[in-house]
Amino acid sequence: GDILVHHVASLLRASELTGALGACRAWHSMMPDAVRILDSIKPDATDEMVTALLQRFTRATYIYLRGCTRLTDRSVTAVAKFCPHLIQLILERCGNLTDAAIIEVANKCPMMAQLYVRGCDKLTDAAIIEVVNRCPMLAQLNVRGCGKLTDAA
Repeated sequence: GDILVHHVASLLRASELTGALGACRAWHSMMPDAVRILDSIKPDATDEMVTALLQRFTRATYIYLRGCTRLTDRSVTAVAKFCPHLIQLILERCGNLTDAAIIEVANKCPMMAQLYVRGCDKLTDAAIIEVVNRCPMLAQLNVRGCGKLTDAA
């Protein structure tokens, strides 16, 4: 039972998962615990859409929000709030994000090992320094194209 649900959940995209949750009460009760990866989130996703997903899938450890240009700090703050066991966060080309959201993730997700904020041009050294200081498991960090970073970061 549970093993099958976990396997099926690993094969579904985020949009398919939300559909499955609405289709069956049994899946609704089991699915959130099975989901560890949230990917295939469409680039036109809004803060409301992402926050609703995160509230359902609080055990997510890998979150991919690549190219979601409409997202703001609200979405990333929700990641920090609802997914404290986060290991990998991809926020490439999410240009509306500021230091405050990234610092919130650093403070609430200390197990993070990979962070990609490439092309988030509002980020500064302060956010990156906080991530490095607060996430001792950090092994990969991509900050290319973050416009306000100095060579020291």
